[in-house]
Order: sequence, then C-alpha cells, then structure tokens
Amino acid sequence: MIEEKEPKTREEIFTSSSFEWVKTDREGDVCNFQGFEIENGVEYVNFTDGSRIKSEFIGDIVLMHVDQSEILGKQLLTIVPQGIQLEQSSGQVTIGIPSSDYVVSVNPVVAILDKSKKKVEKLNLSITVRIPSVELYSVIKENFEDTDDVLLENVMNQIHDNTLREAVKKELQALYSKKKKI
Repeated sequence: MIEEKEPKTREEIFTSSSFEWVKTDREGDVCNFQGFEIENGVEYVNFTDGSRIKSEFIGDIVLMHVDQSEILGKQLLTIVPQGIQLEQSSGQVTIGIPSSDYVVSVNPVVAILDKSKKKVEKLNLSITVRIPSVELYSVIKENFEDTDDVLLENVMNQIHDNTLREAVKKELQALYSKKKKI
C-alpha cells in the first residue's frame, strides 16, 4: 500500500531549497531561505545572508533549486509536464515532482559561460550587402521622404540569421586570437 504524504507547505518547500542568483551583479551566488516578509503589500523572500528579493522574481532573477545538483551543469525546466499541476491555496503549494526524464543536461561550457563574470566588448561586424550607388541614392532621397527607412529595410532583408551569426563568429574568433593568453 502506498503511503500518501501530506503536501509540504510553501515555507517547507522554500526551506529545503537553494536559491541561485542568475542575473544582476550577484550572478552565481547561492543563498538559503530565511522567511517571507510583506512590506507595503509586496511579498519578499528573505535569505540567510541578509539579502531579499520580491517573490515575483523567483524563477527569473533567482532560481529555486530543490536539488543541489541542479545548481551547476543542469537547468530547470520551465515547462511543467502534462498531468502535473501546481496549486496554491491557504499558503500551501502542492506539486508533482517530475521524474528524471525531465532533467535536461546542459553542456558544461554553457554552464561555465552562464556563471562567469562578463565584460563589455565592442564587435565590429563586416557584412556584405547589396546597396544602390551613391548617385542613385541621392536621386531617390531627393524624391521620396522615407528613403532611409526603405533602404534600411531592404538591407536588413538581405541579412539572414546565418549571415549575422557568421559575422559575429568571425569577429569573436579574431577578438580572442588577439588577446594574450595568461
């Protein structure tokens, strides 16, 4: 006979989870739950390190991990499999735990890149497009009001996803080949 367990309260679920910051300057930090707080009608999740975040940002700026192994090299599914429902009533959340079939492995390089601090670099892209001569452009510009917008749209229609991807790829390769290795 299968024992039915009473659903955990929302607070119990949060207490047994880890919280990973995935956006902002705190990206990569992992915190533990301390409690809920309502201030001016807004609910906050407080963490043991003294930080807090609006509850609505859990799952966006801060990810909730039930299992520690999800923090590195795994990602949480945002799609709840058919048949599993999330219900909240009277402060309780009832959830179905997905089987391991729903755990998605992430390439370790992606996991490292996602967690790393980033710096801003300027990429100078070189993309080949077909444009009218300067003379023809001048004639069109003198006779029509929206020449620049139409020309831009015409050029953008020539740039396909692969064209842009290849230009960015070449520029990244050039950028990293110029950097000194430590």
